Amino acid sequence: MTTANTATTPQNNRDAILTAALELFSQKGVAGSSIRQIAQRAGVSSALIFHHFESKEDLLREVLQNKNTLLDNIFTLLHEPNLNSTAFANRFITIYVDVFRPGTTTHQFFRLSMDMNNTTSDVDQLFSEMNSTLSQAIADFLEQQKDKGALADNINTLQAAQNFLGGFLWILINHMHCRDDWATVVRPLAESHVAFWLHSISAHTA
Repeated sequence: MTTANTATTPQNNRDAILTAALELFSQKGVAGSSIRQIAQRAGVSSALIFHHFESKEDLLREVLQNKNTLLDNIFTLLHEPNLNSTAFANRFITIYVDVFRPGTTTHQFFRLSMDMNNTTSDVDQLFSEMNSTLSQAIADFLEQQKDKGALADNINTLQAAQNFLGGFLWILINHMHCRDDWATVVRPLAESHVAFWLHSISAHTA
C-alpha cells in the first residue's frame, strides 16, 4: 500500500509557527500566549519551535518583521516610474485601507504593537527601525520631487514624511476597532488628511 507523502518542510513549519504566534499574540497578548499553545495551534512540538527560535521574544520579533505587509507594498509603490506626490499619496490611501482592514495580518500586527504588555526594549527598537525606514524612504521620494520643482523649496522632506505617516497613524489608532464599516469610516478621513498634506508641501504654497 502506498502512503501519501505528508511530510512538511522546515520552511512550512516555520511559517505555521509564525502564523500561529501572530494569531495568539493578537488575541491573548504575548504574556498570555505560551510556547505550548503556539505549538498546539501550529501543529508542531514545542521543541521544534525552540529549534527555529531561541525564545518567545525572538519569535515575537520574527512575527513583527515577517507578517507586516505594509512596508513591502509601500516600497513597491515608491519604485514605480513617473510617480508624483499626488499619485503616491492617493495610492497610499488604497494600500492603507486594504492592508489594515480588520482580519488582515497587518491589522493583527498593529493591534499587537499597541498591546502595552508587549513593550520590551527589543521590540520598541524594531518598531522605531521600521518607522525610520519608511519615513526615510518617503523623504527620499519627496526629495526627488522637490528637485523636479514639484514641491516647495523650503520644505523639510523628512518632517513632511513623518507628518504624512503620523496622520495615518492617528486615524488607525482612533478607528482600529471598526469592522464592517472600516473602509467607509476611514477612507474619507484619509482623503482629508492627504488633501491637507499635499497642500502643505505644494510648490504653490506660500
